[in-house]
Amino acid sequence: SRALWILLLVPVAIGAVAAKPAYDAWHLRRQEAFRAACREASSIKDWPQLETLANDWLAWDAASGDARMYLADALVQQGRIEPAADALGGVSDDYSKALQALVIRGDLLFSVAHLPFQAEENW
Repeated sequence: SRALWILLLVPVAIGAVAAKPAYDAWHLRRQEAFRAACREASSIKDWPQLETLANDWLAWDAASGDARMYLADALVQQGRIEPAADALGGVSDDYSKALQALVIRGDLLFSVAHLPFQAEENW
């Protein structure tokens, strides 16, 4: 009976391991599609569209630092400073542009929103 379980589980495990590269490739393609759409919306200054795209990206991948940066840009351009700062505050420490996001967030809170205590907590 134990041997039967092993015979049943080995193909499943092999299938799961084999599927990982395909999933990773799909995930990367989807990320690039979101990134390209956000770049396009930003380049034509379609801030509501950029906000929608960034939110859709975050709904799909809540950990995306790039999506948070695009969302913050869209919100700032629409005059929604505190929500933009909140978006930047959600950037993970391991995001490649985390330091940049924190600097921008602090500047928004201090200089634009006039919230020096929140800015200080950020720094």
